[in-house]
Amino acid sequence: MSELSRPLHRRLPFLAPSTLDEAVGYGLSSRFYAVHWQPGGEELYITDGLRGYTTPGWGFLVFTHNHQVIPFLSSYDFGSADSLPKHMLVVDTLSRETFAMPLVEARAFLQKQHAPLNARTLALRRRELHDAIDANFEVADLDKDEVLDALEQAEVSYPDLEAELDAGLRLTYSLS
Repeated sequence: MSELSRPLHRRLPFLAPSTLDEAVGYGLSSRFYAVHWQPGGEELYITDGLRGYTTPGWGFLVFTHNHQVIPFLSSYDFGSADSLPKHMLVVDTLSRETFAMPLVEARAFLQKQHAPLNARTLALRRRELHDAIDANFEVADLDKDEVLDALEQAEVSYPDLEAELDAGLRLTYSLS
């Protein structure tokens, strides 16, 4: 496989649960994405190397605090509300492989999965940006009950993630 698809020197010995993407709030279409904690708040930063956004980090907390996952992630620093991250957790959405990479290396790795910028791709990305701005910056009247319902629905993926983790972490290789 190519260097892009398998940075083996940083591969973690388990597969990402199938429910992890939804639980952390990944909503892009790239093969690889990465997450780390955003300093200054309790938000998770998600990026595919081209786009990035923050989400509530509850799903990531469920994952990283699972008793089966903790031993594999304890030597990495994914940041906190009080400190910048040193590493990113990278997920391959096709193979479900997971990687822990230094921040700069992870950003470079993620950017490699995208076509280089030229006039055509720049115009497409500019249009995507304008569409996103139009879609996300509408003035809306917020109804308290609607907000609470949306928050309740967002938590649906966490029990699924917990159940999948409780069923057993799928190891890809032995550490011994």
